[in-house]
Amino acid sequence: MSYSRARRQAGQAMVETMIVCSTILVPLFLAVPVLAKYLDIRSHVVQAARYAAWERTVFFGGDSASEIGWFGFTNAWIANEKTDAQIKAEIGSRLLSRTSATSTFSSSDSGSSDFRSGQRKALWQDRNGQSMLNYAQISGEVGQKCDPAGGMVAAMTGYDCAPGTINRVLTPIASLAATLGPFTLEMGGKYTATVTVSPESYNPNTYLMSTALARKPMVETAIVLGNGWTADGASADDKTSVVQQVKGLTPLSLLAATVNIPTIGDISLLNVVQTVFSIWAPELSTRKLEIGKIAPDEVPEDRVK
Repeated sequence: MSYSRARRQAGQAMVETMIVCSTILVPLFLAVPVLAKYLDIRSHVVQAARYAAWERTVFFGGDSASEIGWFGFTNAWIANEKTDAQIKAEIGSRLLSRTSATSTFSSSDSGSSDFRSGQRKALWQDRNGQSMLNYAQISGEVGQKCDPAGGMVAAMTGYDCAPGTINRVLTPIASLAATLGPFTLEMGGKYTATVTVSPESYNPNTYLMSTALARKPMVETAIVLGNGWTADGASADDKTSVVQQVKGLTPLSLLAATVNIPTIGDISLLNVVQTVFSIWAPELSTRKLEIGKIAPDEVPEDRVK
């Protein structure tokens, strides 16, 4: 009697095991590559948001830069600017495309309208070979909300620039300086990037499951706090470089401006005056005293060795 009952129980356990395997374990095994693919996409979206925020700290001139000054006298940071569309194109070409050891960045990436040379990542495909991500499914915005030029009240309370009480106090002062003279200072130090990617859902007929979570867009935001700078160099004449910005605060540098004389070449009137007075006061010689000189990022020779 007990032997017969044991045989029946053994058969029941086998049936229960098969039910568990068919309803839980098999779908779970099939879900592992699905989840791996979506997690890989999401990790790239995180990197894309970080990349976009960093790019805005470098290419933030024009409409992306804040304006300071009141009563119509406003100054904005003049630098090379990348639009949201250009940054999106670089994300698609540099981060979301299939790359190899020989792949390199190119200045033409910002004008791409698809993934790099039409190459899609092989991992981001279903079993039918259909791509899980199309170029049109990438979107987002990059920039900052900073409007000190709206007035003193807006400069202190009504904008989203670099956080901190000190910045709220200094912004009206910088705006007043920009109103009185040629002074430019980027007050927006909070650069935010939001990247949204909407991958395709897996076909439940091929994976025995419906990935409802994949139908929700992947949204990642990155924030960088820093001082925006121009990629054209510290001495670019046509951009708000370090030299151009400092000139507004150093009147002597304006006096040291050079004038082109056809027969002589570029000459500084201030240097001529120095040379004349150095006859009676040698310490005023241009070799000893460089009045109005602005030399950004210049390291003394004894500090380089």
